[in-house]
Formats: sequence, C-alpha cells, structure tokens
Amino acid sequence: MKNKIIIVLSLLASVMIQAQEPTQYLHFSVGGGLNNLSYTVPNGSQTGRVGYTINGAYSYFFTPNWGLQAGLGIQSFGSISKLNYFTTAPAIDSEGDAFEFRSQYANWQEKQNALFIEIPIAAQYRYTINEKFGLIGSLGAKMALPVYATYNTFGGQIKTTGYYKQWDLEVSDLPEQGFSTITNSFTDKISLNPVFMGLVDFGGLYKLSSNLELYAGAYFNYGFNKAKASDTKAIYELNGVYNGMLASNQVQNVKPVSLGLKVGIYLQIGKQKPTIKIEAKEPVLPVVTKKPEATKDTVVTVVQKPATVETPKTVVETPVVVSTPKPIQKEVKSPNPFKSAQAIASSIKIRFDENSTKSISKINNEKFKSLIEYLKSNPKADLQIIGHTSSTGSRRNNMKLGTERALEIQKKFIWLGAPKGQLITLSKAYDEPLVPNTTKENRAKNCRVELKMITK
Repeated sequence: MKNKIIIVLSLLASVMIQAQEPTQYLHFSVGGGLNNLSYTVPNGSQTGRVGYTINGAYSYFFTPNWGLQAGLGIQSFGSISKLNYFTTAPAIDSEGDAFEFRSQYANWQEKQNALFIEIPIAAQYRYTINEKFGLIGSLGAKMALPVYATYNTFGGQIKTTGYYKQWDLEVSDLPEQGFSTITNSFTDKISLNPVFMGLVDFGGLYKLSSNLELYAGAYFNYGFNKAKASDTKAIYELNGVYNGMLASNQVQNVKPVSLGLKVGIYLQIGKQKPTIKIEAKEPVLPVVTKKPEATKDTVVTVVQKPATVETPKTVVETPVVVSTPKPIQKEVKSPNPFKSAQAIASSIKIRFDENSTKSISKINNEKFKSLIEYLKSNPKADLQIIGHTSSTGSRRNNMKLGTERALEIQKKFIWLGAPKGQLITLSKAYDEPLVPNTTKENRAKNCRVELKMITK
C-alpha cells in the first residue's frame, strides 16, 4: 500500500513540475450527496447517509480541450445498519458446564461515520459552447486516506440467554453470567484502510470574467478495494464486549461510494503571452514619368523656279517650311509583379472545421507555387499567413487556435519550397469575422486562414 501511495504522489509531482505553460487553472469546489460507506449485511439491512466533499485542484490544459488535473480534498462517508438476527455460539460457564450463548438482535441500529483525505489525478476535457457557456468533465482515480472513523448505536435491543442442552434449560436475566437485555449506547473508533477510488465529474462552466468561471456539476466516486477486512468476531460477546458492525462477522465488502452535486470556481492563472501582430502596409512605388520624345521638324524645300519678270511688277517666291508631326504612340504598361502576387494571395481562402487545425479546403498548389517563386525572387517581400476563428470559446484559446491554423499552412508552404524566413504567421482569433458569429453556418465561414503579401 505504501508503494501505491508513493506512485500516486510521484505522478502528482510530475504533473506539477511539467505544467509550465500558461493555460492553467486553480479551482475550488464544495458539494454533497449520498456518500455511502457501503457494505453488505447478510442478516440485516444497510443504507447510506448524506456526506460532503471539499476540493482544491490545479489543471493544466495542453490543448484547448484536453488537460490534466491534480489536487487535494476531503470527503465524508456514512452509513446506518439495522439488524434483526438470532445467533448462537458454544460457551462454558464459570462452573465448567457447556452451554449455547444465544443473542437475539431486535431492530438493533448502528451508525458509522468516516472522513478521508483524497489525492486525485484525472484527465479533463472541456468543450466551449459559446463565449459564456462551456462543459467540462473529469475521469481518473484518487487515493483516499482515512483520517478518522467512528460508530455509535442508537436503537433496538440485544437479548442474551444461555441454553443448557443437557438439561433442556434456557437461562435469562442473569447479568452476572452475561444473560440480560442490552439497550446501552456504544461508541468507539473504527480502524479503516486506505482506498483507491475511481472518480467521474461532469458539469458546466459559466464565464464571469476573462479569468474567472463558475462551475456546477455532479460527481461519482467508487472504491476499488475494501476499507475494512472481514472479521470472525461476534457483534456482542459473552464477556460484555461490543465490537461494532464493521468489526464483526455480520459485515462484508466495506467500500466507500458517493454520488452528489457540487459547485465551485475556476480561476485562470499564468501570464498570457501577447500575440505580435504585423500589420501589412501598402507598398509605396515610385511614379515614373516618361518624357515625351522630341519631334523633329521636317523641312520641305519647294524648288523655286527662276523668277519671271513681268511688267509692270515683279513677283518673288520665297521657300516655305512645312512641319510634319511624328505619329504619337500609346505607352503600354507592363504588369506590376507585386500587385499580381498580392492578388493571388488575397484570392486564396482556406477553411477549417470549428476547433480543428486540419484544413478542409482543396489547396491550389499552382497558386502556392506562384507565391513561392515571387518570394524567392524578391527577398524584401514577406507573406503573412493569418489564422482566424469563430467566437466559440475564450479569447485565449481562440488566439492559440488561430496561430496553430496559420502554422499548419506555413508547413505546406515550406514543404513546397518556400523560404521560411519570408513566412510570417499570426492570429486574429475572432477579431475580424467575415460574417457575424450568429449561426453555425456563419461560424464555419469564419474558421479560415488568409494570405497577404507585404514588403519589408
């Protein structure tokens, strides 16, 4: 048993040491229900009693949904037994005569109480319904160490007699010989063993603030081993010793079992890593103005005929210069490679299922390769890979989910040969939805990755 305790404590220490990531919670809860110190009474009946549980625990969620829990708590258990039973045992009186010691239990009632310190370790799963509500469940085991256990009787009677078979004589009402009617109240301690228990918790979370959530749910615990070994002693002996129900031959398979409700709080702890957002700036391109080519004047010389002198006046012809303009050619602009790369990047929409990092869109490798070729030939260009989510879940979890989606697409680019140093991943979570997060269809549209080409 000591080895088992050491193993449990070692696992607890291991979880606490390794849990260094920021998605961590401290939570506290109280509850109550039917906390039964369960056992079998072949010649009577047994019922459980109401008990309580108080717990403090630490949880580390290594994904948005899955985590581990370790903690410390206390839980009370109780039971009531009633016995209607006739028993005999061989005995010898003070004078050496043999007889049967007879005991008649009539509505004899005993109450037991026990308190255990518990060390639980469990796997946890949480599912976010919307920004306010979520579900959480735990499945695991715990070591329950008994702190104290007691019993006390509170009703009925035990009538003892002696039957001498050799004389066919039954003797009663001789207290000095141990034959009497007992209605006394007996109280004493019980010795119990440590118990390994299975645990199941399930409930809901309601967000009160960014780091505080209210919990309400149900719990079930079941003991795997016996808290008390079976005994061979009688409940009440001839010498007046009362051993109690759990230390007698009338009780079997003592195991704690509990089922109830509890409430508590979840407090998120740990520093949140800020997400660095790189905003894309539109490139400033120099404006090149082409000077128009100067047109050359074409001089056309008109051959002058010899002047003819007429009487009475003389007409003199002079050379005429005619300017012929060169035809104007329209300038044909070549396409801008950066703007082409921008257009290709913005045309790519990659979809995801909610709470998933696996793409459900068909990837266009040709477009990816076009962007990769541009990046290789333009070292001063970068490609932003931006992860988006729906509004389901906490902002912290959605920032992480958006980053994981961006990293998934980055792996695709690297696999196709893109220079890793020119790929920038970031998460916008649910800050920039395509459509309002009001329906399931809209939330599906917002689960995406977008691409944006920028210059340094």
